[in-house]
Amino acid sequence: MGSFFETCPQMLFIAGLEGQLRITRQALRTAFGPGGEGGSTLADLVHPDDRSMFEAA
Repeated sequence: MGSFFETCPQMLFIAGLEGQLRITRQALRTAFGPGGEGGSTLADLVHPDDRSMFEAA
């Protein structure tokens, strides 16, 4: 799976049960900057205006 993550150009990630980003692809880190690093949560990446909708999903 490591090779797949290294070669795929898409914004891929693996998140833990609480939404923590465990593994992120470079494209995700480029798009979101420091927030796309491991240890952040999915909610950290959602725009504040969209958080209530995200949390309801």
